[in-house]
Amino acid sequence: MRESATLPTAVPARDLHAEEEGMLSLASLFVVLGFLVLIGLLANAGTVTSRKLETQNAADAVAYSASVEMARGMNSITAINHLIGELTALVVLIHTLGGDELDQGKSPPSTPALLKTWLTTAYYAAKAIDFDATPQVDDGAYDEASPESDVGGAIYDARKRLKMVLAWAYQAHFFGDVIAKGQYIPIVGAILEGLGDSICAAAWVFEKKVWQECKILDALVTLAKQLQRVKVVMRDVLVPGLYYYEKFLIVPAAPLQAVNAANEMKTPNLADDVSLYPGWPVLNLNLPVQQEPDQVAVERSQLMRASTPWIQWWRQPWIDFGKDVLILSRFAQYFENRSTQYSLSIIKHLKQDKGIKLYVMSNPDPQGRGKTFEPWTFADQPSGDKGGYKGSKLADRMFCVVGLAHRRAPDAFGRNIFRYQENPDGMVCFAQAMLYNANPQKRGSGDKNWQPTVGWDTLNWNGPVPEYPGPVPAGDNTPTPTTPQPLIRLNWQSKLVPTTSERLTEAALLQPPGAIRNVLGSGRTNVLSELARTH
Repeated sequence: MRESATLPTAVPARDLHAEEEGMLSLASLFVVLGFLVLIGLLANAGTVTSRKLETQNAADAVAYSASVEMARGMNSITAINHLIGELTALVVLIHTLGGDELDQGKSPPSTPALLKTWLTTAYYAAKAIDFDATPQVDDGAYDEASPESDVGGAIYDARKRLKMVLAWAYQAHFFGDVIAKGQYIPIVGAILEGLGDSICAAAWVFEKKVWQECKILDALVTLAKQLQRVKVVMRDVLVPGLYYYEKFLIVPAAPLQAVNAANEMKTPNLADDVSLYPGWPVLNLNLPVQQEPDQVAVERSQLMRASTPWIQWWRQPWIDFGKDVLILSRFAQYFENRSTQYSLSIIKHLKQDKGIKLYVMSNPDPQGRGKTFEPWTFADQPSGDKGGYKGSKLADRMFCVVGLAHRRAPDAFGRNIFRYQENPDGMVCFAQAMLYNANPQKRGSGDKNWQPTVGWDTLNWNGPVPEYPGPVPAGDNTPTPTTPQPLIRLNWQSKLVPTTSERLTEAALLQPPGAIRNVLGSGRTNVLSELARTH
């Protein structure tokens, strides 16, 4: 039996939702809103933290880049000081050959009359009696040694010595001939003849050696005359030129370069404004150097200390040459003595007449104890020192710079909800960098023979180097010990260091008008609080 299909009945519209369960409760609304607020809070905190990290990186870059430029300036000053010292050493060694007479175009002192008479008398006496002697008197030695010297210096001293040695040789030759004439005396005649001939032969060897050394000294005279122009150019052009390049370009340019380097850190570090303290105005930022005071003795001046090690190192081959070749003339001894003498006179001339005052560290020891006792090398003010900044505070002012960076306040998420901002003028971060020298320094080191071991200086020797020895006492033939090779290590560097609340307060108070000053000068900022000490 077939059943008929039935159609579903229609459902009323009001009953469409009657079977659905659950709904958005009021509590759920508050939970969702709380999550939104929390997300906004986290987003804002993350934005501020990221902004502060970026601002701190900018401040670090400002301080460090400026300090690096200052370190480069100090290394440049050190290098130029050494170039001046090395050129001065070459001037001294060239001058040692010909002396003041060659430099001034004057004739050297004539041979003392007693020595001249002794040499002439001995020569003609030996010449008159040796007509049958073997060997005969060497005339060439007399012809070479008897004329007056064309130059002064070590060559003049050596030629004068050769005249004396030749006079002894001719005198010995004369007495040898006299003894040899006793050959006709019975029994002892042969002995006297042999003895006389031996004396004459020894005298002849000395005469030939004098002739040889005279020839070598003549060659050195030619060399000294050829080097004269080179010496004048180095002394009167190169040394002053380097000094004025250091004085008018390096010393004032380094602070300018530091300020420029600090300003260039603004864009790559996303800062809205940067500042350097000290640095505005630029004259407040200076390298920690000064020209050497006039009252410093020439013997312990910076120019003498820069030159002496090279003079003693470079003269050693000349001394060795004299010991090996110019034995009779004592050229080695005279070259050493004269180079020491001319070191003092030439450097005195450069300082007083040419105005060459090499740069040294600022604020030297007020008690006159010398290097390694500077007041900024002590943690506190040394006993006996009065007035001014001393110790670590002075070191801060001489070697440290403070970099500051500013960024605007970030746009807050949900500004209508998070309407309070701790500092609507933005945020400022700071950092301090120190210019320092990494070479070793030993307080109280050094004596009359050796320079002190000091790194914080404008010479930066890397190893022991001699002081100016002073004039050699008359009659002292003690050989000078071999000087170690001078070594230099330019080692001025830069690093970030902690700062003090006093230093930060100074930086805040002396800021130029601008965003950084607005933040630091607002009542909401306290640079003395613990929260401000981020380093």
